Amino acid sequence: MANNYTVLHLHSMDSNPKSGLTVDSVTPFQDYINKAKECGMTSLAFTEHGSVLHNISKKQMCEKNGIKYIHGQEFYVTEKIDKKNLVRDNYHCILLAKNKDGVRELNYLSSIANNRDDGHYYYTPRIELKDVLNTSENILILTACCAGILCRGSSEAKEQFLTFIINNKDRCWLEIQPHCFDMQIKYNQYLYDISKEYNIKLVATSDVHAVSEDHMMGRKIMQVSKGTVFHDEDECDLIWHDYDGIIAAFEKQKALPKDVYMPAIEETNHIADLIEDYKLDYSNKYPRFDNAEEEFKKRINNGVIEHGLNKLDNYTTDYLPRIKEEFETYKHNDAIDFMLLDSDYKNWMRDHGMYYGPSRGSVSGSLIAYLIHSTDVDSVKYDLNFQRFMNPER
Repeated sequence: MANNYTVLHLHSMDSNPKSGLTVDSVTPFQDYINKAKECGMTSLAFTEHGSVLHNISKKQMCEKNGIKYIHGQEFYVTEKIDKKNLVRDNYHCILLAKNKDGVRELNYLSSIANNRDDGHYYYTPRIELKDVLNTSENILILTACCAGILCRGSSEAKEQFLTFIINNKDRCWLEIQPHCFDMQIKYNQYLYDISKEYNIKLVATSDVHAVSEDHMMGRKIMQVSKGTVFHDEDECDLIWHDYDGIIAAFEKQKALPKDVYMPAIEETNHIADLIEDYKLDYSNKYPRFDNAEEEFKKRINNGVIEHGLNKLDNYTTDYLPRIKEEFETYKHNDAIDFMLLDSDYKNWMRDHGMYYGPSRGSVSGSLIAYLIHSTDVDSVKYDLNFQRFMNPER
């Protein structure tokens, strides 16, 4: 892919909630997608710290703009969890989902990382090194920044991780970055030596934390306000780069020759090509009831009798047509099972002496919701509009 590269290591504001007391970014994810489109990029990865926040919205917006969404996360990795002796090592490692099965696997790891009962969550959400080593072929792995395992890990952790990379070189990459501080320069050279010795591919990223200079300044102001200081960060190049910009950044760093970092930049496109597109599942996920329509009708009829609506003078003129309209709308929108589920737990609460409130929002306009005890509001009596809650057009 001429004159293009794929951003594979990127942090938006969605990294902030999971990165301890730090401020990783002040850039909304939408700004990055707009910038990628402006640069003519065809793929984009999001690798938030410790989370996959807004992954659905990110994929939707990417697709709307003709960009392939790459599902990823920068995980915090601890060598081993010992609940009696928790250690805050928290090395960084980038995992990317190769396909839909990889998305599920990555999301599972992200979920267990947030378990506060078994030692996974300690200051930040974490997984163990063995979790990384046990990933399937559906996960692609980048070694991340100078906070990564090969840079900061113990000798044992480095050995285990490097052995894994050597044995899985088809889905693992050594990640070089263009920051101009001494540790990064030496780390890039170390990774290059490993690459030559074991024939492992290098990939170039810039660890993006800001879409512009203004956002970078905003990030710094927020960090100062929180008393956050990162060693050598003033020499880090964390701003979004286009193709020419990433080349210029490595030229300025002077850590590696051009015939090394140029193929590493191109490798980002190769990784993007390995990512298989997948479709979002928009089907409803709530439980299904046996004979849902019959059960729905039964509860509605019981509600009519319980509330005495059938004895009202306007039952046939106002209430009955409304019930029929709402029923057909729920059926059309595949919402009958959902309403039964809501009715079940509301009725369970009533049976156990728990009061859940009379109603909330536009559902107050639903007469059927009143009849099945999802609300306590007679929408016909108070002349409320059902269409605001649900209609056949949406």
